[in-house]
Amino acid sequence: MIPLRDEGPIGDVRLSIVIPCRNGAATLRRQLDSIFEQQTTVGFEVVVADNGSTDSTVMVVKEYVSRGLPIRAVDASRAAGINVARNEGIRASVGDLVLLCDADDLTHADWIESYWRAFQRGAACVGGGINRFIEGSGVVARERRLYQVENDLPPYAIGANCGFRRDVFDRIGGFDELIFGGSDEIDFFWRASDQGYTLVCVPDAVITYFQRDDLSRVAKQHWRYGRGFVRLLRKHRHRNKEINVQFRIGQVKDALAALACCFFRVRGMERRIYVERGAFAVGALAASFSYGKTGEMRTHAYAGGD
Repeated sequence: MIPLRDEGPIGDVRLSIVIPCRNGAATLRRQLDSIFEQQTTVGFEVVVADNGSTDSTVMVVKEYVSRGLPIRAVDASRAAGINVARNEGIRASVGDLVLLCDADDLTHADWIESYWRAFQRGAACVGGGINRFIEGSGVVARERRLYQVENDLPPYAIGANCGFRRDVFDRIGGFDELIFGGSDEIDFFWRASDQGYTLVCVPDAVITYFQRDDLSRVAKQHWRYGRGFVRLLRKHRHRNKEINVQFRIGQVKDALAALACCFFRVRGMERRIYVERGAFAVGALAASFSYGKTGEMRTHAYAGGD
């Protein structure tokens, strides 16, 4: 357990843990406990970027403040969106190193220290391991890798478990608030790569990533992911002239496969995978054909969490 400290910026803080949050009171304590129970040699703070919560999120933070822990809530309600919350939280932070995690997940022991060691070795951008957890099924996947859209494109880490030096964030202008619903972290790490920063995998920096078990909610979430990915492709169309065509063909195939799944009564995890891929495909196809005609740049709802 780290020693108790007063609220606010602390002189020996090197690392800021930023948690974008909107109405996260139900799970935030679990995440905060997992952070403050860790043993680490680096001075750190926790910044909860409150994106307009209407529940008791701020009161939860105040509970930890009253215990003298290095945590504070900052107002990130100027617009709805996880990237707004990330940007406001990071800009309000004091560390020259930043880690991101979500309010509804769970960091593992040595999460902070593993990242700290990677930064000490010279890493500019880092991504960790993921244990995907579904209620009723337990851990369904253990991933210790970075991710790629295509083999010839830069890797990325998921926004729920990543980090970077503050100067990287400042140089590339933070997270793009017009890419919402998904793929925002891909855009961030692609732009960092363009500026010469290398993303390093830190497999020992693990989180448990809680995912939805209700398939209707899963479908809605992945539909948003599909739309977000189209925004990414349009912004980065210079990377691969054929990626949009290849992408649409792949999404049509996935949509048809998901439809077939309904007829053949596929069950369990296989059914979930079809739902995820099919909903992503439908969202992506809809966005591909309607982009620029339906006011997609309007203020949007928060899309944080799993």
